[in-house]
Amino acid sequence: MGTVPLDEGAPGRRRLGPFWIEEGWGVLLGGGLLVAAVLGLYALAAILDHA
Repeated sequence: MGTVPLDEGAPGRRRLGPFWIEEGWGVLLGGGLLVAAVLGLYALAAILDHA
């Protein structure tokens, strides 16, 4: 039985240093929505703080 190199994984994934990076539009969209939600909540908190 041969050895499996560490850089070979499931299709749609790639390795960047010690991390596995998921590829695809769903992951990108989910990350963008998460960042937008955090920025929106921060902006809302800043607006309500000055009111």
